[in-house]
Amino acid sequence: MVIWNQMRRFKVTIVLVVVAAVLAGYFLLRPNLSQARQGVIELTNLPDQYCPLLATVVATDSNSKSALLDANTTVDECRYITLSKLTDLGDTPQLIFIKLPGALAFRISIDSIKGRYQYAPSLGDVNGDNTIDSTDESQVANALFSIDPSQITANDLDQDKKVSVMDLSLTRINHRAGVGRPDGRTWGKI
Repeated sequence: MVIWNQMRRFKVTIVLVVVAAVLAGYFLLRPNLSQARQGVIELTNLPDQYCPLLATVVATDSNSKSALLDANTTVDECRYITLSKLTDLGDTPQLIFIKLPGALAFRISIDSIKGRYQYAPSLGDVNGDNTIDSTDESQVANALFSIDPSQITANDLDQDKKVSVMDLSLTRINHRAGVGRPDGRTWGKI
């Protein structure tokens, strides 16, 4: 009986040491949340499957309407636009205008390319005219539950490989126009 109690204490001690080591490792090795992913615009509140590969970015300084930068850039990990990739930005306050596939263009003000910014884009712009309206809604409704690959590619807003009620609801929920380009040109389809 004495040996049995000693073995049980030993096992409990080993389990506690392992748990303590795992917890200590987790807290020591996890990234500091205040420093994680600095220098990005994080795209939030998007469907899990939505993964834009490119974004059109136009930047101006806060006093001008002329574009300091007009370029396409990659979207890292489907959610991050890395500001340091936009080499012409510098480190002064800017207005950034961004257009993603299937989403309305938006404007965000940044103070520094080293900061962290968040924005929740509005999906539903199927035809790429920077307005979510009855045209987009009709196009998705006509393709609803389609098995035609070209219809799916053109109308699958949440990128789940099917045109469903979710895609249709995005066109209904987000009815409005996006932000125009500062230079007055049209965004075009990405």
